[in-house]
Amino acid sequence: MKKVVEKKRINPNIFNHFSSYSKKEDNLFPVNYNRFDSFQKLIKNNSPIIYKQDNIVKQNLAFIRLVNVLPKKISLDIYVNRTKFISNLTFKESTHYLTLPSGVHFVEIFKTNDLSKPIHSEQINLLAEQNYTIAIGHNLDQISLFSYMDNHSLPQGEAKIRFINLSPNSPNLDFAVKAGEGDVVFPNVPYLKASEYLPISPMTVNLEIRLTGTKKIIFPLYKSKFKENIVYDLISVGCVEEDPKFEVITLF
Repeated sequence: MKKVVEKKRINPNIFNHFSSYSKKEDNLFPVNYNRFDSFQKLIKNNSPIIYKQDNIVKQNLAFIRLVNVLPKKISLDIYVNRTKFISNLTFKESTHYLTLPSGVHFVEIFKTNDLSKPIHSEQINLLAEQNYTIAIGHNLDQISLFSYMDNHSLPQGEAKIRFINLSPNSPNLDFAVKAGEGDVVFPNVPYLKASEYLPISPMTVNLEIRLTGTKKIIFPLYKSKFKENIVYDLISVGCVEEDPKFEVITLF
């Protein structure tokens, strides 16, 4: 497997491989919003609606999913514009994509069932027809919202991956194919940063999260399976050599 340095994808060889995709731009298509209705149980009647795919009107709407990566394992209730948006979002749990009008929104985060005082409040600005992953995490011991724009187009029949480092005490990390089977896919990813997307062939592949520039394995991801027509975010959470333990969660 060739190195990924200065390339956006890896050419195939005899191992499970990342592939170069078709160069025909018209082969791109948007990944379907096929998971919009699975968080109905979390939404109150007066909260923003989750739209099923056949009812989506994208004009003037933004699409967001929230993920709780707070290392203190706090369960969260999230309010948007003074209205409950999500209930009881636990550590490592994420929502599926939810809709909000584009524009500025006021977000308040409370400990579940404790509305005495928000543990964090912040304004967010959402662009129309844009998809966001918004992580609730720590920055310098303060709770913050970390927003990442998502790109759901990819070559038909392939997949796409991205790595986001949200482990608050981690050094810079390499996202790599297992030593002896390949090289670094996303090098030197610091805390709070997301890699570029990489189109890949559907496959099962042995991956590792390693200390940057070394062979020291922080977390193995052996037999990682990627299916066609899915965009994957692999997100490191928890702490290195502390509690909660370091691990990688997958959103798609």
